[in-house]
Amino acid sequence: MDMPTSAPQSRTFPLHSLPPEVFRLVARYWTDHPYGLPTAALSKSILRLSGDIADIASRAVRQAGGITDALLREVKVRGSRELIKRLLMMGADPTMKFPFSSNFWDRSWSHSAIDWAFRNQDIETVVVLLDTLPLDGLLNIKDPVGANIMESTSYTRIGGSFYLYMLNRGATLSLEHVGHILLMNQSDTIGVLKKKLDEAFLRQCAIAVVRRAAERWMGKHEMAVDTILTEFSDGSPDFLVDPLIIAVRSHNWNVVHTLIKHGAGVFLSDEQLMQVLAAYITEGLTSKTIDIIDFVAPDRKPEWLRSAILAAASVGKIKPIKFLLDHAAATATSTSPSSESGTTPSVDLLTRAAEKAITAGHDQATIVLVQRGADLDRAFGGRTRALATACDKGSKAVVQALLDLGCDADAPDADGYTVLARAARHGHIAIVRYLVRRGVSVDGPDGAKRPLQEAVRNHHANVAKVLLQGGADPEMKDCYGVSALDVAEELHLDKMKRMLLSVGAAPKSAYFLRK
Repeated sequence: MDMPTSAPQSRTFPLHSLPPEVFRLVARYWTDHPYGLPTAALSKSILRLSGDIADIASRAVRQAGGITDALLREVKVRGSRELIKRLLMMGADPTMKFPFSSNFWDRSWSHSAIDWAFRNQDIETVVVLLDTLPLDGLLNIKDPVGANIMESTSYTRIGGSFYLYMLNRGATLSLEHVGHILLMNQSDTIGVLKKKLDEAFLRQCAIAVVRRAAERWMGKHEMAVDTILTEFSDGSPDFLVDPLIIAVRSHNWNVVHTLIKHGAGVFLSDEQLMQVLAAYITEGLTSKTIDIIDFVAPDRKPEWLRSAILAAASVGKIKPIKFLLDHAAATATSTSPSSESGTTPSVDLLTRAAEKAITAGHDQATIVLVQRGADLDRAFGGRTRALATACDKGSKAVVQALLDLGCDADAPDADGYTVLARAARHGHIAIVRYLVRRGVSVDGPDGAKRPLQEAVRNHHANVAKVLLQGGADPEMKDCYGVSALDVAEELHLDKMKRMLLSVGAAPKSAYFLRK
């Protein structure tokens, strides 16, 4: 069995000198606890004795180091504080460390009664134990892993109360210590700090905490930031500007929102505000998006609402899109209810939002925006261009949505591509299969670029196979006067040539005759 770091001198006192009552108790518990006698139960029994027997037992127990062992066990099980006080009065040492357990991974750690009180988050017992130690001793206590207890306690929920106790004892707290107290967000503790600490030092601590909270996400510490700004902020850039820039850079949006609520929004550039709005929408914090606009730029609300709608369309978030559109309609100006100068979403705004959704490949957002009034004839300069954009992005869902909304799949765009020819060019086989199944012309209209030639020209053999299986004519010439077999021969695509010849393509074009 492992020995404690400071093994008490057990078995050195004369057992024959103990009264019979105490000897029987010692014998009863000896097997379980060879290092320190008696256990907590034995200590309680001794404390119930009276007269000379109690005195003799107390002296014997102190010689064995058993009172400290009893103290450790009483603290560990959150026992009676009265008993803890009496054990301390009898000489128990709250700093003596005993092995944590016999487990291989834990046996290198040793715990004292103070360690266990902190481990149990029992501030009342902590105070009882620390009251027996001088201030210098308090400042040098180490936790089980060797860290100064002033540092390790700061991360616990009793950290604020502990530091307050240390402050009342006369300890000098560092900026880091005060910062941890502030992060505990205990209003009574903050009130005591304001009374006991220098105002300039406390302000410096508050600024450091806000910056630290802005730098990295810290759970619910934005509530502490809110409290700190309420208690200490004077609206100066020290409290607001630098933390806001840090929070935006760190994507710490909850702290951003808290800082903006306290007036930091006036320092945001338009680019930063747009970044914040987009992040809130992406995270689904739609109501906070409206709050940000109201806090930062209430006089520019129509403009920022439009930006928020476009941002929501770009990320394809349906609920934020609907919420923002409804909010814009509800707050519309009476003078110009359907123009860009008001906040009601105009056709132009809805169309621009639809363009964002189409470009990003968000089919459901596209459908919602068209249902709300987006004009596909104006999107990208016309329906065919909108369809071409969706096809370029490889978004089958958006292509399907646009076709369902009335776009013509067989109409060539300004570059001469039908949607099938464009999909074949880019090798978007899923879109090609969908269009073939939908019944789109696999050869396309005369004068337009042929899907099969585009597939061959761009080395997409699988797409060419789907088109041929869908009925594409391997000998039909495109707007350049060449067939698919001509293209394959020119580019020396032997696999393509064999596939085209196997379905009936005849080598009778100018390319073959030149050979």
